[in-house]
Formats: sequence, structure tokens, C-alpha cells
Amino acid sequence: MTHFQFNDFTYYHGLTNQNAMSPGKRLSLAARAVFDRLWEGAAYNQEICEPFPDNSRDFDGATISRSWRLISGGLADRIVFTCTPTTGSYAYAFVDGAGATIESGSVQMTTFGVAVPTMDLTPSGGMQARRGIYDIMCSRMRIDYGQSGAARPTSLSGAGVYVTEEAARPTASTPSRSTAVLMGQQAKR
Repeated sequence: MTHFQFNDFTYYHGLTNQNAMSPGKRLSLAARAVFDRLWEGAAYNQEICEPFPDNSRDFDGATISRSWRLISGGLADRIVFTCTPTTGSYAYAFVDGAGATIESGSVQMTTFGVAVPTMDLTPSGGMQARRGIYDIMCSRMRIDYGQSGAARPTSLSGAGVYVTEEAARPTASTPSRSTAVLMGQQAKR
């Protein structure tokens, strides 16, 4: 899990440390702008299941899942990623518009030493991996992957754009930027 915190002894909430508070809630506007620029360049494997810098420490289960809904592009209607922090393993499921799983398998990612993070989606049943590239900022993900065994895309120009299901409802850890702002900024790159 990726987590940032400080202790506020006037604050009592949570399971593992009742004084833990996200620093994001206390940053000034100028500090938040600096933090957002730093965070924008961050990439880490758990980001597919925990894409916010203010994740809770109160994880007490075996897995964490996050559902990503397609808002543009021609890829799967929904991608559900499941992370098992204790083993460092990752899985995916492509889900159609009716809610049926159409493909599932394991995920291997490379986030260090590459210009754009890579993701290999290996379907269960012995098919070759779908080689992809992706970029995540808060609750928005751009991803492009090919057919099983095809070459990895070289840019995100044809990427599908996804948002997390959490982006549609308020949370205790509200991302610092809206999806609309993120989409506008990424379009400039």
C-alpha cells in the first residue's frame, strides 16, 4: 500500500492509527500545486488498485480491487484490477457492458526505468500476453494494449480513457484534481 500521513492528536479516526491524517487535507494551495506536480510524475505498481496519494491505512483484507470504467476509446467497457499486497500479485478482468467477465488473467507491470509504464495482461488459459502501456493520474487512466501476442503500442495516442468508479461519488480522500482538468492537461502533452 502507498500511504502518506502525519499524526494529529486532536483527530480520532481509523483502525490502525486513530491519529493518522492525510497531509493532503492540510496543504496550502501553493503546497498542493507543488505536490500535484510531483505526484503527476509518480508511477508505482499498486496505482492500478490504489491510485490516490491519500489512501487509507485501514486495509484489513487479503485483496484490494478497483474498477475502471471506459469513458472514451474502443477497449473493454470496464477493467477490474485486483491487487494482493501480501504477495505482490496483480490480476485483471475485462467486463462488458452487461457486467459479464469476458477475459481475466494476471498482470505484470514495469514502472521503473521506462518513459511510460508498461503492463502485460496475460489471459488465463495459456494465451500470450496483451502488451500495453498506461498512465494514471488520480482517478483517470489512459491505457493502450493490443491483441494477445501483438507488439506493445509505442505511444498513448490511441489509448482508451478510464475513470475509477470512485470518481463518481464523494470519498474521504478526495483527489486534488477533477477528471475534466486532468483530461485537459493530458491532452496538452
